[in-house]
Amino acid sequence: MLACGFCPMNRLSGTITGIQHHDLFLIVTLAVGSHHFKALILEEHYKIGETVWLIFKESEVLVATKESRVSARNAFLSPITTITTGTLLCEISFAFSGEVISAILTREAIESLGLHEGYEAMWFVKANEVTIQKRSAHES
Repeated sequence: MLACGFCPMNRLSGTITGIQHHDLFLIVTLAVGSHHFKALILEEHYKIGETVWLIFKESEVLVATKESRVSARNAFLSPITTITTGTLLCEISFAFSGEVISAILTREAIESLGLHEGYEAMWFVKANEVTIQKRSAHES
């Protein structure tokens, strides 16, 4: 078992800043601190200014060196705070907007990218892998 224990999802508090409709789909723009995420979701009843949770699996977070170029809309440069190494898989954690983002990578990937604690690396998650969850009144 990796260090995250019972936290199989990353969860960030965000505010909806834009909504684009296309057929049954929405592209929702969300602000998390000074960063902006995109989420591609099926039509739901969200409104601009609403505070929601952004949720995505650790296994959906991709990692690259800071010199890499990627097409993902949700690409962020953050320092690596911890790497927990297993036999096959590793958990890597990033400091992001006052929160911790976790990713699961193979040990081979960590080694081939030369990643280590303190290194500033790029992490990203595809818009269709981000889920939005309404927040309850006491969480606002």
